[in-house]
Amino acid sequence: MRPATGAAPWLLVTGTNGKTTTVRMLESMLRAGGRRAVAAGNVGVPVLDAVIDPDGYDVIAVEVSSPACTGSTTPRPAAGCRSARWPASA
Repeated sequence: MRPATGAAPWLLVTGTNGKTTTVRMLESMLRAGGRRAVAAGNVGVPVLDAVIDPDGYDVIAVEVSSPACTGSTTPRPAAGCRSARWPASA
């Protein structure tokens, strides 16, 4: 469904805590910067809806659970981060 070229880059966020907040913050920052951006995945719109949106997006901020990333070779995000509590709770 996603074109090999010209597709909106994905910013992928995974981890234990703070995923939703981080994805929403990314979406807000990108929109404030004039980009057509959307939060997708476990938060916001379903990823497929974002990918096939008829108007398209400049950037898609995607929240994904850590188990969904295990062994996956796709998607290939433009950037990604893993959120976690620091320091870890005892």
